[in-house]
Order: sequence, then structure tokens, then C-alpha cells
Amino acid sequence: MGFIDLDSCVVLPDVDQRWGPHAFEVYPQTSDRCYMLIADDAETTEAWISFLKQFTNKDRFVEGYLMKKGAMLTGWKTRYFVCLQSLKELLYFKTQSDSAGPT
Repeated sequence: MGFIDLDSCVVLPDVDQRWGPHAFEVYPQTSDRCYMLIADDAETTEAWISFLKQFTNKDRFVEGYLMKKGAMLTGWKTRYFVCLQSLKELLYFKTQSDSAGPT
């Protein structure tokens, strides 16, 4: 049996759908590991993500909309950026609602 420490974890939907349409990622603050989880259906996925979001907001250092120039399609696009202290990563999403939720 194992456990995932949810203290200040970050929960993100698998927006690229690398693992399927009902996958999501959990990044615990106390670990360098990413847990990929897959639910049976969209409703269950949303229920898990919604519940786990209550633990997510302690880790965000700064977040907000910025313009990003595309690598392939070289136009400028507005994206929602989130800097995570524990992971030392800068994540970006199409919209704020695509991220793990507001701070």
C-alpha cells in the first residue's frame, strides 16, 4: 500500500491527453514525483480533480495571463501561466479554468 501526500499538492488535468481523456496529474510538494491517475469517465475525473483542488493553492508563487509566441505557429497567443515553487516549473494553459483553479 502507498500514499500520496496532499499537503500543497498541485492537480492538473492531462490536457495533452497523453494517457487518455480521463487522466489527471498529481504533483505532491513533498516529492519530485508526478502521479498520473486515470478515472473511468469524465464525471468521475471532474469529481476527483474538484476534491483534490482544495489542497492545491498553497504552492503557487505567481500566476496570470501572459502572451506567448508559438514555436510552430509563430503568432502570439494569450496563455494562463502558473509558477510552482515546489516543482520549480512554469506551467501554462489556454485559460485559467484549464489550470488547477484560481489561487
